[in-house]
Amino acid sequence: MAVRLVKGGPAKANLQRHAREDVMNRAIRNGVRYRALSFLETCLHRPLPFTINKKSNCGGLICPNERSYRNLVCHMMTVIIISYNSFAVIERCQAEILNDSAFRFLIIDNASPDGSAEKLRARFPRCEVISLDKNVGYGRAANIGFRQVKTPYALLLNPDLIAKTEDLERFLRVAERDDENTALWGPALSDDPFTGQPIQYVDKISGCAMLFDLRKVQSVGFFDENIFLFFEENDLCLRIIQAGLRIGLCRQIRIQHLSGKASPVTPQIEYLKNWHYGWSYSYFVDKHGVDAKRQTVRKRYWRYRFKSWLSLRPIKRLHYRAKADGVRAFIRGESAFTAALRESDIRPSRKSLRPRTNDA
Repeated sequence: MAVRLVKGGPAKANLQRHAREDVMNRAIRNGVRYRALSFLETCLHRPLPFTINKKSNCGGLICPNERSYRNLVCHMMTVIIISYNSFAVIERCQAEILNDSAFRFLIIDNASPDGSAEKLRARFPRCEVISLDKNVGYGRAANIGFRQVKTPYALLLNPDLIAKTEDLERFLRVAERDDENTALWGPALSDDPFTGQPIQYVDKISGCAMLFDLRKVQSVGFFDENIFLFFEENDLCLRIIQAGLRIGLCRQIRIQHLSGKASPVTPQIEYLKNWHYGWSYSYFVDKHGVDAKRQTVRKRYWRYRFKSWLSLRPIKRLHYRAKADGVRAFIRGESAFTAALRESDIRPSRKSLRPRTNDA
């Protein structure tokens, strides 16, 4: 038997009653949600990255708030910069972000002899500058910074990266939306990987700019503190992959890198960098067995030694001789931190002793 619905009949009254109850229930849920989030804001002493429309009865209860999001970013990510005589390049490349209140900045100064720590404190009073008593290397200095971080994410930047605030905010957003199994992210540092496409999962990224999910990376361990300089990011990336976590290359984020401009270039610094390159490569190969079949540490030593004899350019001879000396020090069992640089180790020609400018 068909039921006829008449205007003003019981069926319509029943629908209206259910509709009113639904609106009331939504309003109650909305009010409870608003009061709960207001209480949370009060406890955290900062606004949340969204607002609640308490007058709305249906839909649109939560709407994004860009200003509140920027206020929350500083409680989500800390930017760490390792400095060694790097005041000039930091002021040149990163003054914009260091003067922005969107992030917390932590600068670890590796006992710079040119007074970079004091200059950075005076130029960027918002930044926290930690001065170390001696140069402990890149990895150890970064680990000191990680232990000071209170935020879930930490972004490790080289001083010679030209970064903008909006790029760092987008970088954090991309990481937050990524797979739960990803522990480390890197941006595109050149035009080739900068395609605007989604995240590409890779085996390693450059150590110039690395965004850490601190909780996940801490389970693997941060940088190997036996390494003074070079290959510390290769070692970390390999351990992350071996632990079953992923590394993401954010191809929609582009940060410009002025390669080799993190500190002034002198023959002594050039020698030390290449010495540590030779030592750290040998340590990395010995630790993980990477490339061991193709070229042993001793073969690499003789390769560098022969090139130091045969190279025509004095600066190239200095580079290869320093790398050979670093490999030899590793073979002898010397530590990267205890191997003393003797004055007789630097014997370049007068031409190679001419200081080079950062723009060279």
